Amino acid sequence: MNHDLPSTFRALGAALAQLESSATSAGIRAKARAARERLERDLLPRTAGGHDHLVVGIVGPNNAGKSLLFNSLVGRNLSPSEPQGGATRRLIGAAGAELFRALLDEPTLAQFPIEAIEADAVPTGVPLEAAKHNAADPASLLLARVDDMPAGVVLIDAPDFDSILTENRLATESLLKVCDLALVVVTRHTYHNELVVSFLESWLRFGRPWALFYNEAYEDESITREHAAQLSSELGSEPAAVFAAPFDIDVQRRTEGACLEPVALDSGESLGAWLAGKERSALKERALAASTAQLDGELAELEQELERERDLAREVLAVAHEPALHVGTQVAGRAMPPDPFLEAFRRVADLRIAPWRRGLRAGTRKLRLSIEGISKRVLGGPSATHQKSVEVPTLEARELAPELGPLLETLGEHLGPGAALWKRTGSPDKTELATRIAAALAKAAERGPLLPTELVPDRETLITFEARCEELITAEFDTRSQSAGRRAGESLVQFGVDLLHTLPLAAGIGTAIATGGVGADVATVFAGGIGAAMAERFSKFLGTGVARSARRRWQELRGRALADLLVQRALGDLAGELAALESGHATAAQSIQHLRQDLAQSHA
Repeated sequence: MNHDLPSTFRALGAALAQLESSATSAGIRAKARAARERLERDLLPRTAGGHDHLVVGIVGPNNAGKSLLFNSLVGRNLSPSEPQGGATRRLIGAAGAELFRALLDEPTLAQFPIEAIEADAVPTGVPLEAAKHNAADPASLLLARVDDMPAGVVLIDAPDFDSILTENRLATESLLKVCDLALVVVTRHTYHNELVVSFLESWLRFGRPWALFYNEAYEDESITREHAAQLSSELGSEPAAVFAAPFDIDVQRRTEGACLEPVALDSGESLGAWLAGKERSALKERALAASTAQLDGELAELEQELERERDLAREVLAVAHEPALHVGTQVAGRAMPPDPFLEAFRRVADLRIAPWRRGLRAGTRKLRLSIEGISKRVLGGPSATHQKSVEVPTLEARELAPELGPLLETLGEHLGPGAALWKRTGSPDKTELATRIAAALAKAAERGPLLPTELVPDRETLITFEARCEELITAEFDTRSQSAGRRAGESLVQFGVDLLHTLPLAAGIGTAIATGGVGADVATVFAGGIGAAMAERFSKFLGTGVARSARRRWQELRGRALADLLVQRALGDLAGELAALESGHATAAQSIQHLRQDLAQSHA
């Protein structure tokens, strides 16, 4: 065993537990729980060290002779065995004294919740009454201490896996999840039963070791071999050994003293001797590999389910986002904020002049901003920065108000067919989602139009836009610098930029001197507006494509943000849940994928 396996299993267990507690989908929670239980019940105990005991599970269909075989191998009448079958309704096992005590004393070895029983306390010839009733936990094991059991072997009898009782089937499945060797019991009537084959195939296809006991066999051994070969072919797996016992009327009638004596077809060795002398390490390695492969299969299904739900959320958001993006882009094109563009224009212009002139511009700008700030604190008037910060959201709110109603109708048209299709699939998760989409759209009108306070562009968007404007303006300046005529034009632009810096300052200072400070900020703002208009003219002088390109960049950035707001307004809380599901499931699927890769490397 690779020593990395235990740590890999623990990491997987932590990831599955987190997913189980956070996933909104019942299907994903169930798959995560099943994989985590396999880790905790089977793989972690297997890799915890300690005893190399062999867990042998006796499984088969109704009335095949499982309990009779168990009692014969144990040498005690512990498991209830009746002619009509179906008497055993929970897991019942037996182990020698040393292993019995070890399983009770070392929790890391326990693959079952154990209820211990001293076999000597059971009257001779009387089966355990508790085995006739289903346990509260199907995985719990009624374990008897039998001193003359083969050392290192835990033998476990299970209910019929074809029982009509769900609890019986769950008990057998819980045994097959953890046993090292499945001892499959069939008869001439059940070896080719489709239900038997399909049930066993699902558990043995990953390579779990198994041995076949053909009960009530024909006297002609060739028929037994033929039937055993047919079952092996249908299961796609060869048994470690094939045992048989001929039909015996006393055994069938449960006559006192009659017992099954299975012998190997090839060697004639008894099943009891084969179990006692079998090399356990090879079987346990095969069982570990099978359990690991089965876990990987479960993780692959979980990963696919996560990706399916991620894609479903992505599909809904994409369908909703398409018309919202069209509206958002149109509105953004009519409401580009001037500040980032002007700042980028000033910065590029400043970097292309002598340092002394750059310092002069910086000084005038700081002085102008100081005057604005002082005037605002003293007089309480609106600053230029404040005025510009609310201008764009207000315009967007005014533009979006008449668009919201038609947009909701468009979203209904887009999402309605998809929701109807999801309902027809019969998937509970899709049906629930379709219902929630319809309810969200019905309530969207109640949420009203978007307010200016909800539309303030975030700082990251403005910074990104300013950087893109700077790239555009820099490229245009560089193009103009390549010819003498254009360099002359650039000198005019630089002169205009000086005016941009000084005009608001001059207006503010002049008004302050003339009025004693009253209206200085208003004058500065007014002059700032003139400066903004001048900057736009200068940018057009640089190249009319610059302003258009900047507006397109803003439409791209702001249009997506407005689309998100519109989808949020249309779908309400569901939009946030879908976005979180899309992101969270993508991350979880990637995490599961990486852990599966670690698992493959650790087990290599």
